[in-house]
Amino acid sequence: MLPAEKRLVDKKDFSKVQRTGRRFFRDFLQLQFTENGQNKTRIGVVVGMRFSKKAVERNALKRKLREIFRQELKNIKEGTDIVVSARGKAGGKETYAAIEKTVAKLIEKSNLLNKS
Repeated sequence: MLPAEKRLVDKKDFSKVQRTGRRFFRDFLQLQFTENGQNKTRIGVVVGMRFSKKAVERNALKRKLREIFRQELKNIKEGTDIVVSARGKAGGKETYAAIEKTVAKLIEKSNLLNKS
């Protein structure tokens, strides 16, 4: 589970990232990020009704994304706010491995990896 201090929860923080952040797309995911001026990285996950009408599928994807980002957190630059959104009709049929691969490619594409 992603620790509470690593989660993006306030609506104003989500809005700031979505308004001013850089965007990257891959398959059915969109990653947006911006610098937050703090010493910690925070991650927010958004899965809307366009992804699936079933709350079970939306919540399952959110849990998978949070867990993947929890594991990747040590590889991501500090001081960044990240919002991950599911786009389009993927329908909840994606495997954990496929989602993990997509997230890894998005992080690499967006240059969010630590240089160490």
